[in-house]
Amino acid sequence: MQQAEGKQKISASQVEQAKLDVLQRASVAYANWTGARGREEAGLAQSESAHKTRDVYQNEYKLGKRSLNDLLTVEQDVFQAQSAEINANYDGWVAAVNYAAAVNNLIPLAGIKQGLYNDLPDLK
Repeated sequence: MQQAEGKQKISASQVEQAKLDVLQRASVAYANWTGARGREEAGLAQSESAHKTRDVYQNEYKLGKRSLNDLLTVEQDVFQAQSAEINANYDGWVAAVNYAAAVNNLIPLAGIKQGLYNDLPDLK
């Protein structure tokens, strides 16, 4: 009897630990998602600013007021801003998938039917 009670306590402890692990994974994934969204918005603003600066520098280059080096530097800024925005978008999708997996919602989101193979006849 005591052995069964001990096993029950161990099982209950393992269930609680699993719940805490799921909550922690979901919390980390959500924090990563919100951080990625913020970085994506910042990257978009940086990209827009870099594009405007590039346009100004191109006009000034044509007028002879900017060097080719200035123009190439601002072009690099445009590329870095676009790259940061793309990376943040990717990070956001990874975090969203991790969150869906943590809360056991990934399979329905992927359009996979659960229990599809349970409908097959038994071949015994």
